[in-house]
Amino acid sequence: MTTLGMATALIGVALWISHLTSVNGLPFGFSDIATTQVGGLPLLFFYGVALVVVLTYVLFATPLGKHMTFVGANSEVARLAGVNVKRIRFGAFVFSGLLSGLGGMLMAANLGGFDPVSSTASLLPALAATFLGTAIIVPGRFNPVGTWVAVFFLYTGIVGLQILGLSGWISDFFFGASLVLAVTVSTLLRRRVGAA
Repeated sequence: MTTLGMATALIGVALWISHLTSVNGLPFGFSDIATTQVGGLPLLFFYGVALVVVLTYVLFATPLGKHMTFVGANSEVARLAGVNVKRIRFGAFVFSGLLSGLGGMLMAANLGGFDPVSSTASLLPALAATFLGTAIIVPGRFNPVGTWVAVFFLYTGIVGLQILGLSGWISDFFFGASLVLAVTVSTLLRRRVGAA
């Protein structure tokens, strides 16, 4: 709930700073970094695949990833085991901020500009995919591959329902219901993993 509350508060700050002013008139060709087609798919797809591969490797096959998992599971035990908890947390927050900035840049390139209200439409799907991803691949843990699969599930579900003739309201309902289901499943899986 803290994540959702903080995200909503920061969206409010962004709307205040931008005075609800849309940004357009980006340099010609800027959108090419996101919309260029390769094999019938936009470059955004390949950026996503590369990011999932790199993050999966780092989190599951390197000492840094094991330390991050350790800190996330129990920071006090990690500290007692000699892991520099503050440095791991600081690095994780800086890297996630960097990725968020790059994501915002790619979103602006994909849309051909930026509307300060557009980020609110992406918040619920992102949270739903993240929590739903904890039920896939590595049950009870946030993981890049699970999130990637959840994104495909959510968006193919939305497209399928819209093809069946359901109107625009279905996306909010579907994402909201998916988030409730995902948080419930995630909580149950974490309890099961914790009890084991």
